Amino acid sequence: MCTECTSLKITKEKIKKIIFTKDTIYVFTAINHVLTIKKRYLDDTNVFNELKIYINEKYNIKK
Repeated sequence: MCTECTSLKITKEKIKKIIFTKDTIYVFTAINHVLTIKKRYLDDTNVFNELKIYINEKYNIKK
């Protein structure tokens, strides 16, 4: 099921991997479960870039 109005809480412990591309953020919580955040979902490119920085600083487990 795909919907634009979904609330989801993912704790840092549940994140297995994060991948950043030019227009998408992929947050893997399992090998077959991924949260996808597209740049087009947001109103502004700057907001998307700020979100990428925030997620990378606070949640990326590869540090």
